[in-house]
Formats: sequence, C-alpha cells, structure tokens
Amino acid sequence: MGAAGAAAARVAPPPAPPPPAAEDPAGAGAGAAPGPGSAAAPDTPPSVSMGVALRLALRHPWRLAAAGAALAVGTACVLVQPLASGLFFESLMPGAAPAGGASTLLGPRPLVLAALGAAYVLEPLATGVYVWQMSFVGEAVVASLRDTYFRALLAQRVEFFDRHQVAELTTVLTSDFCALRDMFCANLSRDRGLRAVAEVLGAVAVLFCLSPQLAPVLVTIVLFAGVNAALYARSTKMLFLADAAQSARLVDAADQALSSMRTVKSFAAEPAERVRFAGRAEGLLATGRRLGGAKAILEGSNRLAIYASLMVLYLYGGFLVKGGYMPLRVLLSSIGFTFSLIFCTQGLVNTFADVRRAVSSLARVRGLVGSGRPEADLVELLGAGPSGHGPGAETVEAAQGAELGSRAGDAAVLAARRDGLKLRIGSFAYPTRPKAPVLRDVELHLRRGTTTALVGPSGAGKSTVVQILARFYDLSDGEMELGGQPAEDFTRHEWARAVSVVTQEPVLFSGTVAENIAYGGCGTWSRDDVERAARAANAHEFIRELPEGYDTVLGEGGDIQLSGGQRQRVAIARALLKDAPVLVLDEATSALDSQSEALVQEALARLQEGRAVVVVAHRLSTVVGADEVVVLEGGAVRERGAHAELVARGGLYASLVNAQHLVVSGM
Repeated sequence: MGAAGAAAARVAPPPAPPPPAAEDPAGAGAGAAPGPGSAAAPDTPPSVSMGVALRLALRHPWRLAAAGAALAVGTACVLVQPLASGLFFESLMPGAAPAGGASTLLGPRPLVLAALGAAYVLEPLATGVYVWQMSFVGEAVVASLRDTYFRALLAQRVEFFDRHQVAELTTVLTSDFCALRDMFCANLSRDRGLRAVAEVLGAVAVLFCLSPQLAPVLVTIVLFAGVNAALYARSTKMLFLADAAQSARLVDAADQALSSMRTVKSFAAEPAERVRFAGRAEGLLATGRRLGGAKAILEGSNRLAIYASLMVLYLYGGFLVKGGYMPLRVLLSSIGFTFSLIFCTQGLVNTFADVRRAVSSLARVRGLVGSGRPEADLVELLGAGPSGHGPGAETVEAAQGAELGSRAGDAAVLAARRDGLKLRIGSFAYPTRPKAPVLRDVELHLRRGTTTALVGPSGAGKSTVVQILARFYDLSDGEMELGGQPAEDFTRHEWARAVSVVTQEPVLFSGTVAENIAYGGCGTWSRDDVERAARAANAHEFIRELPEGYDTVLGEGGDIQLSGGQRQRVAIARALLKDAPVLVLDEATSALDSQSEALVQEALARLQEGRAVVVVAHRLSTVVGADEVVVLEGGAVRERGAHAELVARGGLYASLVNAQHLVVSGM
C-alpha cells in the first residue's frame, strides 16, 4: 500500500476496470443508453464475438501495418532461399559455369551466396518484428474481450447468477479466452498462421512461374489440405462445444470440493468427492479422445497426401530433368519449396484447429452472456470511460472508479429520507421457479426513525423480502416506492446507495481492512472517514491490534484473521460509511456469542439512528423494541403489531416466543 498521503486511493477497493466505449466496437452498451425512464433504454450487454475480436485488432493500424510489412519481407526471404539454393547447388555440378563465369538468374555463385546470406539475416529480423507486433495486438484484443465479458457479467441481474454456477462463469475467463489467445499468439511461427498462408501462396506462385509442369502437384496438396480441414471443422464443431462444457463441469466439481474442504472433511466425504471428480474427468476424457481421433485422421491424411505428392515430384521432376525439359535448379528449388510446404500445410492444419476452438469458445461465451437480461443502466454505466489497459492502467482505473461512483447520483437517497420505503407484493416467484410463488399479499411501510421486524418460521419468506427490498429481483405483481416515487424511477446503482443490507454472514473481499470498509466508495472516502466508521462500529480497537492495522491484508472471506464478530463489525462499519437511509439487518447477530453480540448490538444501535430499519430475526429477543413486528408464515403476513400486543393476542407470534422460552428453560 502507498503512503498516508494517498489514503483515498489506498482505501478504495479494487473495482473491476470498466472499459470504454472505445473497447466496444460493436456499439453495444457503449454510453449510448438513455437513463432510467427513457423509452428506449438498452438491455444489451457488450458483444463478445469473433467479429468484435477482429474489429478490436483493427484498432491498432500502425502495429498491423508494421506486422504486414515484416510479413512481406520475411516471406520474400523465405521464398528466395530455395531459389538461391537451387542455383548454388546447380553451380556445383560438373560442367556448370564457374564462380566468375556466365550469369544465371541471380548471377554467379558469389552473388547467390550473398543473396542467401541477406535472406538468412533479414528473415529473423522480420520475424522478430512480426511476432512482437502481432503479440501486442493479440494480447490487447484478448484483454479487451475478457474485460468486455466481465462487464457483461457485472451488468446481469441476480437471476442470471441463480441459473449459472460461479465455476462455469469463471472457467470462461481461463479456458475459453485462452483458446482465443492461442489463436492470436500461438500461431506466429514460420509454419503457422498468416506466415504459413503467405508462404504457401508465394511458393505456388513462384513455382507456376518457374515450372508450370510441377506447380499443379503443389496446388493439389493445398487443395487437399483445404478440403480436409473443412471436413474436420464440420465434424468437430459440436465436439469442441461438448469439450468446453465438460471442462466447465470438471472445474465446477473441483471448485465445490476445494472451496468447501472443511465440510468435506467433517463428513469424511473425500472418497465421494473423488468419485464425482473422476466421473467428470471421464466425460472430459471421452470428448478429448474423440477430438484427438478426428485430429489424427486430419493430420495423417494430410501427411500421406504430402508424401505421395513428393514422390510424384521426384519421379516426374526427375523425368523432366533427365529429358532436358527442365533445368536442375528448378527441380532443386521445387524440392525445397515442397519440404517447406509440408511444414506449412501441417502448421495450417494446427492453426485451423486453434481457430475452430477459438470460434467455438467465443460462441459459448456469446451464448452464455446472451442467456441473461442485463440491467440497462449498468450496461450504460459500465460501458463508459477510457481504456484501462496499457501504461498507467492503475491510475486510470482509480479515476474510472471514482467517476462511476459519482455518476450513481443521490436521487434515491434524498427520496428515502423524505418518506422512507413502501412495499406491496401481490405475488412473487423466483425467475428460476416461476410456477412456485413464495410470497403473496405482503405490505410494508418503512418510515424514517422506526424499526420494523420481520419474524416467522423457517421458509416463511423473510429472506425473499430482503432480496426484494435490495431490488435483486423485479416485481411483476406489486410495487415498491421510495419517498412516494416508484422504484423504476431510480437506477439500481441509485437504489443501492439508498438501501443497505447487513447479513448474518457478511462477505469480506481479499484486500486490506480499510479497503473492505470502504468497499463501493470508489475512492470517495478518506482514511479518516474509514476510521470514524470503524470506531462507531466498535471495530477500531481490534483493527489496531492487527499486524498492519487498517492495512492488514485479509484472506478471501476474511476467515483467516478475523472472527465472526469481527467480520460482522467490519460489515457494520462499511454500512455506516455508506450512510444509507434504509437499513436491512438480516439475522445480523444470530450466529454470534453473547460477548460479540453485545458489541455488535451496540454498533447496530448507532447504525439504526435516524434510519428506516428492517430487522429480520430468528432470535425474538432482538425485536422486542421494534415499532412494528410483521409475522410471516407460508409467504404471507399472518400478524402485525407491537411485541406486547402480539404476545397478548396469543397467535402465531406468541407461540414462537413461548417456544423460544421453552428452549431456553430446557437448556
């Protein structure tokens, strides 16, 4: 971390760099979306496709021009070598002109050697320039597409993540984009990619000029390789998609086991996890074998055709030379071109396999992203700003984060402070289970300075109400208002600034304590702001005792260095810093011991001051002082009123209270 003078930059968490409209050549989601309430707000995520990849490459015209010039020079040098070699070896034959004798096509032997020497020197230099420039362009394209894909994920609604597992989404960032990276960056050697194409076309053209009799032999090789590659593409299209799907399933099995290792060991389930992983590995092995078989047929048939053509070249070429129909140098040059063509054709087959894999991977990415309904305001928000790649990227990203954070606006915050939040749910079902309603006829009015408690048995719908209050899901039958304005008047970002949720298991990110407290602030909060929030959350003392204080780096989830109560207080400090007028506490103390709960409750009391508060609680002793208790059962409101009133009524709430008293008395 930096010095104290850079506190604002230091406490800002590392947001995903939002790449610009300039990095979105398809135009999708690149700053053209109208704001909320507009008639034509887009909901299309940034595009990820091969066409976009090629257009991104064209955004580096000078590098592509340098690579093209280097390709031309390198190819010319490669084509000169068999010609000069043929002349040189012919000059060594008995009866040939001496070194200073009659000129040949390139002159006497010293000039031939000079031409060979020049080709041997220039070709490596041209290769270096070509590989350098194309590697730069390829890496830039892949980085931009990865960024575009991550933006598309960030813009998705929560329902998208209900349908897709995290391992499936993250595998794309490695395996699928690595396939694209291989297509760009692993096909730069002499016998691969564009260089092989240029050499094949150049060799055929030169041979047609030198010997129209032998050129058809080489053309036959090229045509056979092309037809063979087309058949390979047709037969393996679905295989590549199946292989990618099996790979994702394999990673998912490993991710579940390794990320839940304590649970696995507590149930002695290592053998079961090994069996599950082995099953997924067998599926990947099967698709890999089928792909290997298809590639074996492709490569074997190509090599057979090449060697057959080489034998024809020897027999037919020898006949032409022996009969005096063709100079020896032409046959020698043709043999040189043929051996070069063997490697180039084989390289093109491998290149084509890489292209096929990359196209299939991008089709999978496009299908994955296209299966969701992104949020229009996030598509617009995340599509703005300059590129985050290149020199000074960290500074640019910090500036982008601050800009994006400031664009969210305070409209929802101001509205909530006027009249709190009103919620009416006629019926609600999760998008993944549309025919199974989980809530019906629920109404809440959260007024500033009051506390509303949501209680009820497990499965009553309390957590679903919390997710709706956070606008993780849309209401098709019902409405929600802030300050008398419909929720649709505010973007999701504006809503998130007005409604803060503190859960039973707060999520802490890999980073410093200060970064976790300032999470989402995009650099707008200073170190003093962070420390004030930590003091109010009863977290300052234990943070000071950490090895690096506020700059202590936490492990993933904060489990390595913080207890449950400490994590909860860091989350409360984060909520205090956010200063949202509507606060939702979802079982915020149920998993804590009595000492930690006392500290957290004291911090929560400060957090609730002057806010509209919803407390979801299983432990009913924590809701005794609530202004209103709403009792849910089976997804509907069964009772509502003050604690004493509901206990006196003797209904469901009273039975829940009595049950908890029985549990306590029986301990």
